Amino acid sequence: MTHESIRRPENRQGTYARSFEETTQIHERIADNGIQFSLALYQMHEDLTELSNNMERGRKHWKQVGLTVEKKLHEAELLVDKVLPPEIRHPDAVADPHRPRLSMILPQRSGIGLDLAIAAPENHSV
Repeated sequence: MTHESIRRPENRQGTYARSFEETTQIHERIADNGIQFSLALYQMHEDLTELSNNMERGRKHWKQVGLTVEKKLHEAELLVDKVLPPEIRHPDAVADPHRPRLSMILPQRSGIGLDLAIAAPENHSV
């Protein structure tokens, strides 16, 4: 039944007709509100999907930037290792006072083979 059919003279009249008309109006408003609600939910879904896609693109972008920077850092470290002397590259392997130093061991040629002599540090007193 619609509002027009309620008003026809062959249908019931009076308070029943008025109540029925008010009830149908309430149902129409509920249906309109339901449609508006579903449209709002759909719009939220679209917005959240777009936000999620943008976040994923941003995440992939920053991941790629991070990997590129890490690769450049590694290449720079390799280049520094090639350029710097080993004493500077590995300082903890150099400064051991109990280890004989290479400068203190001098090869001396004698006859057929090599004889190694440990050179003592010179003390000059005046």
